[in-house]
This record gives sequence, C-alpha cells and structure tokens, in this order.
Amino acid sequence: MLTDELRKILGLHRQWAIAIVGIGNLGTALLRYKGLNEKGFRVAAIFDDDPEKVGSSRSGVQIYHIDEMPEIVKEKNIQIAIITVPAPAARHVAETVINAGVRAILNFAPISIKCPDGVTCQPVDITSELKLLSHHLSSTENQDGSS
Repeated sequence: MLTDELRKILGLHRQWAIAIVGIGNLGTALLRYKGLNEKGFRVAAIFDDDPEKVGSSRSGVQIYHIDEMPEIVKEKNIQIAIITVPAPAARHVAETVINAGVRAILNFAPISIKCPDGVTCQPVDITSELKLLSHHLSSTENQDGSS
C-alpha cells in the first residue's frame, strides 16, 4: 500500500527509542505528550543531573544521571535525543549525547549546536516561530488597512 511505503520512506514503519535530556517543565510536558508514542517514538530513557530526580521515574520511564548515558543509549538502542536543558548546559549535553552514539538531536535549547558528520540536529526555537506568526499577522493587518 502507498501509505505503508510512505511510512517506510519516512522511517515511521518502526518504533524509535528516544531519550529526553532534562526533565524540567518542558521535558515533562514532552514525556506526557501521547502523540510521540502514537507516531512511533517511544521514550526509552530520561537523563538529568539533579540528584533528587535521578533514580526515580516519570510516567514509568527511569531517570538516569547524564553520566550513565553511553551505556543506557547502547543498552536501549536510543537513536534520537530531545534536549530540553537551559542554554548554558546545552553544548555540554549535546557533546555527551553525541559521544554516547545518538545520531539525531531535537534541540529545544535556545542555542545553536554544531554536530559532526553523521549526526543531525534539528533546532526548535519557539520564539522564532512566534515571530513568523506575528509577521504574518502584521502583514495581514497592513493589507486590510487596519493596525
């Protein structure tokens, strides 16, 4: 079927094990988002450096210390990491993620991350998206003659 072939081309014919790095407000919101699992992305591990969080679990997913990443990534075959840490920690976290063998990063931190060949990093900048929307609204208002 065509839909099956499209899913295969997009890599959605299988379930991907992903990691969330940073389990603050944004990381928790992403963990609770049911759309991830429905679209083939299973949160296999959470990483943080807060001693009060490490060793516990959220939504049935174990929270590991970031230093455990290399062995957990290998053990759980994690290919994608979502970085939700503050900007000052993001570059170090990205290096840790890359050195652990993760090949794709979704970066919510408000900084640019350079990745080596073979590793893809997709930035998510909410303020940039909001600026695009405000530009669209301003353009529409200017065309209508309203302000």
